[in-house]
Amino acid sequence: MTREELRNKWSCLKGVPIEHGAGWLPMLDGILTAMHKAGFDPERDKIAQIKEKFASLRVYVDYGMGLEGDTDRADNIENAIDLANTSTATCEICGKPGQIHVTNGWWSTCCAEHKKPTAQTLQEAFGNQKGQ
Repeated sequence: MTREELRNKWSCLKGVPIEHGAGWLPMLDGILTAMHKAGFDPERDKIAQIKEKFASLRVYVDYGMGLEGDTDRADNIENAIDLANTSTATCEICGKPGQIHVTNGWWSTCCAEHKKPTAQTLQEAFGNQKGQ
């Protein structure tokens, strides 16, 4: 799936920056499907931004509030986004299974093929810091 195909399928993406790699585009399609099933209303709700942050996909939504039940509806949509978002286990570049890596302080989710040579897993980079 390409950005153009995704934008053609989902009119709610018009003018929305999509700031992540192609490997996450099919997952974003699933997230949008889940959002709509949970009550996302493109006439009232607006997607403000879609981006990678700390090796995970983030979808920022401005909800049209004002009607009874809108808070519950927004909560349902946020829950749907969370459940459909598998970005921390999906390579941002190719979409294959991956894991979070840290390279010079930058976090990314990638598969073994797309991992930078100096990348470390979270465990390698930070160890077990519980209770310290």
